[in-house]
Amino acid sequence: MTMTASAVLSCTPLLSCICAYQHGTSSAIVAVQRCLIISSIHGQLIRQPKQARPASLAHDEGLRVHIDDLPDLMHTRQSLVEAVLNHQDNSVELFKRMASHTHIRDVVVEYAVYYGRLDVLKPICVAAKRALCSDASRKPQFDVLDRLVIPTRAHLLRQLAAFQGRLDVLVFLNTTSYSSLAGRGGSELSYSDIEVAAERCHLRCLEYLVDGAAQLGDRRPAIPGPKVLPDNYFGLCQWSRDSMEYMTKHGIDRLNAADAAANEGHIKIAACLIRHGAPHVVDGAAESTTLVQTGEVETIDDGAEPTTPLAAKTSSHALATRPTQQPPVMATRLRRKRGREDY
Repeated sequence: MTMTASAVLSCTPLLSCICAYQHGTSSAIVAVQRCLIISSIHGQLIRQPKQARPASLAHDEGLRVHIDDLPDLMHTRQSLVEAVLNHQDNSVELFKRMASHTHIRDVVVEYAVYYGRLDVLKPICVAAKRALCSDASRKPQFDVLDRLVIPTRAHLLRQLAAFQGRLDVLVFLNTTSYSSLAGRGGSELSYSDIEVAAERCHLRCLEYLVDGAAQLGDRRPAIPGPKVLPDNYFGLCQWSRDSMEYMTKHGIDRLNAADAAANEGHIKIAACLIRHGAPHVVDGAAESTTLVQTGEVETIDDGAEPTTPLAAKTSSHALATRPTQQPPVMATRLRRKRGREDY
């Protein structure tokens, strides 16, 4: 017996396997379960005192992530999640747990949304809905659009999809209540989905998001109960008085997404925002709508990184001297099926 125990302890792979299952759970699944949910995303639009670049921090509610750190964070998440998904037994166990375990489900859903894994995201949502409907101890709840509410703390799924320019994921998210509509608008210290799409220069995603927000705004008086969207929708609407007081008190300065896009030369992005009533103060931001209509700028590649300002294709003199005017709504709109999935 002693010799057998000694042989086991001297075999590192076997010992690791035994230790991994000491509590009935694979160490790979435990690693996924220990990941933190992303609670806020910030970047150059949000300026805080004494912090030229606010760091990414972990806190009780989850991770506060700087937008420039998001790729590295999600790459680590990808490694952990795919280590489980690529192992047959662990993958089966993970999906069993996700049906009832909110946190681990949120961790995997954030990964699936960011990387466009609809093959993972859709089964998770279906399994969660089935588990809720079959739980006799819990009464199903529905949101203001009459969709079954899936318990979650992952409220920034649209921001993650917008970061990568994944329009197909955004469309799918609008068919489920997995991610709260309230999370779309951002906060004083966190980007809205529109701000993420604008900063990343994903024009089609931006048009889809602002159009959906406009439709929800039009429907708001007809929908009883809780508000569809928050009072503040950063990047699209003027700040509320409460937000202005909060930011003044804490020394927070916020740059309008339309102004930032115009300053970087991303004319079509700025024009899209201004056309939908987004706040702006820079003359060049309003001027961008005219430049788009006159064809003096080229179309933005929706998949391009926001590193090459389009202003290089337009003279600075034109930006400074053209008369500001409000153009008609552009005819090139994203063609989509109308209905509840559009929100």
